[in-house]
Amino acid sequence: MKPLPGILHRTAVGLLELLLCSIPPRLSMEVAGWLAMLWFHLSRDRRRIAYENLRIAFGDELPEAERRRIARESFRHFGRSMGTLISVDRLHATRGAPARRIHYHGDVDVVRDMARRGEGGMMVSAHFGHWEVGSYAIQSLGIPLQVVARTLDDPQLDAFITRRRGGEERVIRKQGAVRGIMRAVRSGRWIAFLADQNAGRHGVFVPFFGVPASTVPVPAVLNRRIGMPLVMAYCFERPGTRFHYDMHFEQLEPAPEGLSEDEHIQHVMRRVNAVIERWVRQSPERYNWSHRRWKTRPVDEEPGPRTPAYGAKRPALRPRERAARREAANSAAGGVAL
Repeated sequence: MKPLPGILHRTAVGLLELLLCSIPPRLSMEVAGWLAMLWFHLSRDRRRIAYENLRIAFGDELPEAERRRIARESFRHFGRSMGTLISVDRLHATRGAPARRIHYHGDVDVVRDMARRGEGGMMVSAHFGHWEVGSYAIQSLGIPLQVVARTLDDPQLDAFITRRRGGEERVIRKQGAVRGIMRAVRSGRWIAFLADQNAGRHGVFVPFFGVPASTVPVPAVLNRRIGMPLVMAYCFERPGTRFHYDMHFEQLEPAPEGLSEDEHIQHVMRRVNAVIERWVRQSPERYNWSHRRWKTRPVDEEPGPRTPAYGAKRPALRPRERAARREAANSAAGGVAL
Protein backbone atom coordinates (compact mmCIF):
# COMPACT_ATOMS: atom_id res chain seq x y z
CA MET A 1 0.00 0.00 0.00
CA LYS A 2 1.45 3.37 -1.05
CA PRO A 3 1.63 6.10 1.63
CA LEU A 4 -0.83 8.95 1.35
CA PRO A 5 0.47 12.27 -0.01
CA GLY A 6 1.90 14.49 2.74
CA ILE A 7 -1.06 16.78 3.38
CA LEU A 8 -3.58 13.93 3.21
CA HIS A 9 -1.47 11.83 5.55
CA ARG A 10 -1.15 14.63 8.11
CA THR A 11 -4.88 15.23 7.88
CA ALA A 12 -5.65 11.53 8.38
CA VAL A 13 -3.39 11.28 11.45
CA GLY A 14 -4.89 14.49 12.86
CA LEU A 15 -8.44 13.25 12.37
CA LEU A 16 -7.57 9.90 13.95
CA GLU A 17 -6.08 11.67 16.98
CA LEU A 18 -9.13 13.94 17.28
CA LEU A 19 -11.49 10.97 17.02
CA LEU A 20 -9.72 8.75 19.54
CA CYS A 21 -9.15 11.60 22.01
CA SER A 22 -12.77 12.75 21.90
CA ILE A 23 -14.58 9.44 22.38
CA PRO A 24 -14.92 7.80 25.83
CA PRO A 25 -11.73 6.06 27.02
CA ARG A 26 -13.18 2.57 27.03
CA LEU A 27 -14.43 3.00 23.47
CA SER A 28 -11.04 4.27 22.31
CA MET A 29 -9.45 1.11 23.74
CA GLU A 30 -12.00 -1.12 22.00
CA VAL A 31 -11.62 0.70 18.67
CA ALA A 32 -7.82 0.36 18.90
CA GLY A 33 -8.24 -3.34 19.70
CA TRP A 34 -10.46 -3.84 16.65
CA LEU A 35 -7.97 -2.03 14.43
CA ALA A 36 -5.18 -4.27 15.74
CA MET A 37 -7.23 -7.38 14.96
CA LEU A 38 -7.78 -6.04 11.45
CA TRP A 39 -4.02 -5.58 11.18
CA PHE A 40 -3.54 -9.19 12.35
CA HIS A 41 -5.75 -10.52 9.56
CA LEU A 42 -4.35 -8.23 6.83
CA SER A 43 -0.63 -8.37 7.66
CA ARG A 44 0.51 -11.85 6.72
CA ASP A 45 4.16 -11.01 7.48
CA ARG A 46 3.49 -9.84 11.06
CA ARG A 47 1.17 -12.78 11.65
CA ARG A 48 3.88 -15.21 10.55
CA ILE A 49 6.45 -13.48 12.77
CA ALA A 50 4.16 -13.92 15.77
CA TYR A 51 3.61 -17.61 14.97
CA GLU A 52 7.34 -18.16 14.55
CA ASN A 53 8.20 -16.36 17.79
CA LEU A 54 5.73 -18.50 19.71
CA ARG A 55 7.18 -21.65 18.12
CA ILE A 56 10.70 -20.58 19.16
CA ALA A 57 9.62 -19.66 22.69
CA PHE A 58 7.34 -22.58 23.53
CA GLY A 59 8.08 -25.31 20.99
CA ASP A 60 6.17 -28.45 21.94
CA GLU A 61 5.08 -26.98 25.28
CA LEU A 62 1.99 -25.59 23.56
CA PRO A 63 -0.02 -27.09 20.66
CA GLU A 64 -0.10 -25.11 17.45
CA ALA A 65 -3.76 -24.13 17.91
CA GLU A 66 -2.94 -22.57 21.30
CA ARG A 67 0.02 -20.67 19.87
CA ARG A 68 -2.21 -19.23 17.15
CA ARG A 69 -4.81 -18.20 19.74
CA ILE A 70 -2.12 -16.43 21.78
CA ALA A 71 -0.91 -14.63 18.64
CA ARG A 72 -4.42 -13.30 17.90
CA GLU A 73 -4.97 -12.19 21.48
CA SER A 74 -1.57 -10.51 21.67
CA PHE A 75 -2.42 -8.33 18.65
CA ARG A 76 -5.69 -7.33 20.28
CA HIS A 77 -3.94 -6.59 23.55
CA PHE A 78 -1.31 -4.50 21.75
CA GLY A 79 -4.07 -2.43 20.15
CA ARG A 80 -5.83 -1.92 23.46
CA SER A 81 -2.53 -0.85 25.03
CA MET A 82 -2.11 1.81 22.34
CA GLY A 83 -5.72 2.87 22.90
CA THR A 84 -4.94 3.29 26.58
CA LEU A 85 -2.05 5.62 25.73
CA ILE A 86 -4.54 7.92 24.01
CA SER A 87 -6.81 8.24 27.05
CA VAL A 88 -4.54 7.54 30.02
CA ASP A 89 -4.12 11.20 30.98
CA ARG A 90 -7.89 11.45 31.42
CA LEU A 91 -7.91 8.48 33.78
CA HIS A 92 -5.02 8.98 36.15
CA ALA A 93 -3.42 11.70 38.24
CA THR A 94 0.13 12.37 37.07
CA ARG A 95 1.39 15.28 39.18
CA GLY A 96 2.50 13.77 42.46
CA ALA A 97 -0.77 12.42 43.90
CA PRO A 98 -1.13 8.61 43.76
CA ALA A 99 -3.60 7.62 41.07
CA ARG A 100 -6.66 6.02 42.62
CA ARG A 101 -6.87 3.48 39.81
CA ILE A 102 -3.29 2.22 40.26
CA HIS A 103 -2.48 -0.50 42.78
CA TYR A 104 1.25 -0.81 43.58
CA HIS A 105 3.10 -4.02 44.42
CA GLY A 106 6.62 -5.22 45.15
CA ASP A 107 9.55 -2.89 45.80
CA VAL A 108 7.54 0.33 45.43
CA ASP A 109 8.78 1.75 48.76
CA VAL A 110 12.40 1.19 47.70
CA VAL A 111 11.85 3.23 44.54
CA ARG A 112 9.89 5.95 46.31
CA ASP A 113 12.54 6.33 49.03
CA MET A 114 15.32 6.61 46.44
CA ALA A 115 13.38 9.29 44.59
CA ARG A 116 12.83 11.24 47.82
CA ARG A 117 16.61 11.22 48.38
CA GLY A 118 17.09 12.61 44.86
CA GLU A 119 18.60 9.39 43.52
CA GLY A 120 17.89 8.40 39.91
CA GLY A 121 17.76 4.97 38.34
CA MET A 122 16.34 2.91 35.47
CA MET A 123 12.99 1.15 35.22
CA VAL A 124 13.58 -1.79 32.88
CA SER A 125 10.49 -3.20 31.23
CA ALA A 126 9.25 -4.83 28.01
CA HIS A 127 6.46 -4.59 25.45
CA PHE A 128 4.31 -6.43 27.92
CA GLY A 129 1.08 -5.53 29.69
CA HIS A 130 0.22 -1.82 29.63
CA TRP A 131 3.68 -0.28 29.56
CA GLU A 132 2.37 3.19 28.67
CA VAL A 133 0.07 3.20 31.71
CA GLY A 134 3.10 2.07 33.71
CA SER A 135 4.87 5.31 32.81
CA TYR A 136 1.98 7.34 34.21
CA ALA A 137 1.78 5.09 37.27
CA ILE A 138 5.44 5.76 38.07
CA GLN A 139 4.97 9.52 37.68
CA SER A 140 1.92 9.32 39.95
CA LEU A 141 4.29 8.37 42.78
CA GLY A 142 6.02 11.72 42.37
CA ILE A 143 8.98 10.13 40.59
CA PRO A 144 10.48 12.29 37.77
CA LEU A 145 10.56 10.03 34.73
CA GLN A 146 11.77 10.13 31.14
CA VAL A 147 11.12 7.46 28.54
CA VAL A 148 13.69 6.11 26.10
CA ALA A 149 11.95 5.74 22.73
CA ARG A 150 12.88 5.15 19.12
CA THR A 151 11.89 7.87 16.66
CA LEU A 152 9.15 6.43 14.46
CA ASP A 153 9.58 6.40 10.69
CA ASP A 154 6.34 8.34 10.28
CA PRO A 155 6.92 11.94 11.55
CA GLN A 156 3.21 12.66 12.09
CA LEU A 157 2.66 9.43 14.02
CA ASP A 158 5.85 10.04 16.02
CA ALA A 159 4.68 13.54 16.99
CA PHE A 160 1.27 12.15 17.97
CA ILE A 161 2.74 9.45 20.23
CA THR A 162 5.24 11.92 21.73
CA ARG A 163 2.43 14.31 22.68
CA ARG A 164 0.57 11.49 24.40
CA ARG A 165 3.74 10.63 26.36
CA GLY A 166 3.94 14.16 27.73
CA GLY A 167 6.00 15.97 25.08
CA GLU A 168 9.65 16.00 24.02
CA GLU A 169 10.87 16.84 27.54
CA ARG A 170 9.61 13.41 28.67
CA VAL A 171 11.37 11.50 25.87
CA ILE A 172 15.00 10.49 25.35
CA ARG A 173 15.57 9.36 21.78
CA LYS A 174 17.26 5.98 21.34
CA GLN A 175 19.69 7.40 18.82
CA GLY A 176 22.57 8.49 21.07
CA ALA A 177 20.54 7.85 24.22
CA VAL A 178 23.40 7.01 26.61
CA ARG A 179 24.41 10.63 27.21
CA GLY A 180 20.83 11.67 27.80
CA ILE A 181 20.29 8.77 30.20
CA MET A 182 23.45 9.56 32.21
CA ARG A 183 22.52 13.25 32.40
CA ALA A 184 19.01 12.41 33.60
CA VAL A 185 20.11 9.87 36.22
CA ARG A 186 22.79 12.17 37.62
CA SER A 187 20.16 14.89 38.06
CA GLY A 188 17.94 12.55 40.09
CA ARG A 189 15.52 11.48 37.37
CA TRP A 190 14.45 7.94 36.50
CA ILE A 191 14.50 6.37 33.06
CA ALA A 192 11.96 3.94 31.56
CA PHE A 193 13.71 1.54 29.17
CA LEU A 194 12.18 -1.34 27.16
CA ALA A 195 14.85 -4.04 26.89
CA ASP A 196 13.13 -6.73 24.83
CA GLN A 197 13.93 -5.89 21.21
CA ASN A 198 16.55 -7.30 18.87
CA ALA A 199 19.78 -5.28 19.23
CA GLY A 200 21.51 -6.46 16.06
CA ARG A 201 25.27 -6.91 16.00
CA HIS A 202 25.74 -4.30 18.73
CA GLY A 203 23.89 -6.38 21.33
CA VAL A 204 25.01 -9.11 23.69
CA PHE A 205 23.68 -12.64 23.25
CA VAL A 206 21.87 -13.88 26.35
CA PRO A 207 19.15 -16.54 26.60
CA PHE A 208 15.50 -15.65 26.18
CA PHE A 209 13.25 -18.72 26.44
CA GLY A 210 16.47 -20.74 26.22
CA VAL A 211 17.44 -19.32 22.80
CA PRO A 212 20.28 -16.77 22.44
CA ALA A 213 18.81 -13.32 21.77
CA SER A 214 20.72 -10.16 20.85
CA THR A 215 19.94 -7.80 23.73
CA VAL A 216 20.70 -4.10 24.29
CA PRO A 217 23.36 -3.98 27.06
CA VAL A 218 22.71 -0.36 28.11
CA PRO A 219 21.15 -1.16 31.53
CA ALA A 220 24.08 -3.40 32.51
CA VAL A 221 26.72 -1.00 31.16
CA LEU A 222 25.35 1.95 33.13
CA ASN A 223 24.84 -0.21 36.20
CA ARG A 224 28.51 -1.15 36.01
CA ARG A 225 30.01 2.24 35.20
CA ILE A 226 27.95 4.66 37.31
CA GLY A 227 26.26 2.30 39.76
CA MET A 228 22.82 3.04 38.32
CA PRO A 229 20.09 1.09 40.19
CA LEU A 230 17.95 -1.20 38.03
CA VAL A 231 14.31 -1.95 38.83
CA MET A 232 12.18 -4.27 36.72
CA ALA A 233 8.64 -2.94 36.30
CA TYR A 234 5.43 -3.92 34.55
CA CYS A 235 1.78 -2.88 34.62
CA PHE A 236 -1.34 -5.04 34.14
CA GLU A 237 -4.99 -4.19 33.80
CA ARG A 238 -6.66 -5.71 36.85
CA PRO A 239 -9.01 -8.55 35.74
CA GLY A 240 -12.70 -7.87 36.15
CA THR A 241 -12.27 -4.11 36.57
CA ARG A 242 -12.57 -1.07 34.35
CA PHE A 243 -9.36 0.97 34.12
CA HIS A 244 -7.77 -0.34 37.32
CA TYR A 245 -4.16 -1.47 37.05
CA ASP A 246 -1.61 -3.43 39.05
CA MET A 247 1.88 -1.87 38.93
CA HIS A 248 4.71 -4.22 39.94
CA PHE A 249 8.29 -3.31 40.90
CA GLU A 250 11.18 -5.75 41.38
CA GLN A 251 14.63 -4.42 42.22
CA LEU A 252 17.44 -6.42 40.61
CA GLU A 253 19.99 -7.80 43.04
CA PRO A 254 23.53 -6.44 42.61
CA ALA A 255 25.88 -8.50 40.47
CA PRO A 256 28.55 -10.48 42.37
CA GLU A 257 31.83 -8.70 43.15
CA GLY A 258 34.94 -9.40 41.13
CA LEU A 259 33.35 -9.83 37.70
CA SER A 260 35.00 -8.37 34.62
CA GLU A 261 32.96 -5.84 32.65
CA ASP A 262 31.92 -8.45 30.07
CA GLU A 263 30.96 -10.90 32.81
CA HIS A 264 29.01 -8.19 34.63
CA ILE A 265 27.07 -7.29 31.48
CA GLN A 266 26.30 -10.95 30.78
CA HIS A 267 25.15 -11.54 34.35
CA VAL A 268 22.86 -8.50 34.49
CA MET A 269 21.30 -8.95 31.06
CA ARG A 270 20.73 -12.66 31.69
CA ARG A 271 18.85 -11.66 34.82
CA VAL A 272 16.83 -9.03 32.93
CA ASN A 273 15.80 -11.53 30.24
CA ALA A 274 14.96 -14.16 32.86
CA VAL A 275 12.59 -11.78 34.66
CA ILE A 276 10.89 -10.74 31.41
CA GLU A 277 10.54 -14.40 30.43
CA ARG A 278 8.92 -15.16 33.80
CA TRP A 279 6.39 -12.37 33.22
CA VAL A 280 5.59 -13.54 29.69
CA ARG A 281 5.13 -17.17 30.72
CA GLN A 282 2.52 -16.03 33.25
CA SER A 283 0.45 -14.28 30.57
CA PRO A 284 1.75 -14.74 26.99
CA GLU A 285 -1.29 -12.99 25.50
CA ARG A 286 -0.06 -9.72 26.99
CA TYR A 287 3.27 -9.76 25.17
CA ASN A 288 3.95 -8.24 21.74
CA TRP A 289 5.00 -11.23 19.62
CA SER A 290 5.08 -9.37 16.28
CA HIS A 291 8.74 -8.23 16.58
CA ARG A 292 11.63 -10.36 15.20
CA ARG A 293 13.13 -10.83 18.67
CA TRP A 294 15.57 -13.57 17.59
CA LYS A 295 16.44 -12.14 14.17
CA THR A 296 20.20 -11.62 14.73
CA ARG A 297 22.04 -14.89 15.30
CA PRO A 298 25.47 -15.74 16.78
CA VAL A 299 28.01 -16.27 14.00
CA ASP A 300 28.98 -19.72 15.31
CA GLU A 301 25.43 -20.98 15.97
CA GLU A 302 24.62 -24.52 14.90
CA PRO A 303 21.17 -24.95 13.32
CA GLY A 304 18.65 -26.70 15.55
CA PRO A 305 14.90 -27.28 15.96
CA ARG A 306 14.42 -23.85 17.57
CA THR A 307 16.59 -21.88 15.17
CA PRO A 308 14.58 -18.83 14.00
CA ALA A 309 13.23 -18.99 10.46
CA TYR A 310 11.45 -15.72 9.86
CA GLY A 311 12.03 -15.88 6.11
CA ALA A 312 13.11 -13.14 3.75
CA LYS A 313 10.57 -10.49 2.89
CA ARG A 314 10.40 -10.13 -0.87
CA PRO A 315 9.74 -6.57 -2.06
CA ALA A 316 6.71 -6.02 -4.24
CA LEU A 317 7.47 -5.63 -7.95
CA ARG A 318 6.13 -2.82 -10.09
CA PRO A 319 4.09 -3.75 -13.21
CA ARG A 320 7.01 -2.98 -15.55
CA GLU A 321 9.35 -5.11 -13.44
CA ARG A 322 6.88 -8.02 -13.49
CA ALA A 323 6.53 -7.72 -17.27
CA ALA A 324 10.32 -7.65 -17.72
CA ARG A 325 10.70 -10.77 -15.57
CA ARG A 326 7.98 -12.59 -17.54
CA GLU A 327 9.70 -11.64 -20.79
CA ALA A 328 13.07 -12.87 -19.53
CA ALA A 329 11.50 -16.11 -18.31
CA ASN A 330 9.81 -16.65 -21.71
CA SER A 331 13.11 -16.12 -23.52
CA ALA A 332 14.85 -18.60 -21.20
CA ALA A 333 12.08 -21.12 -21.89
CA GLY A 334 12.53 -20.88 -25.64
CA GLY A 335 9.65 -18.49 -26.30
CA VAL A 336 6.98 -20.62 -24.64
CA ALA A 337 4.50 -18.41 -22.80
CA LEU A 338 4.54 -18.94 -19.03
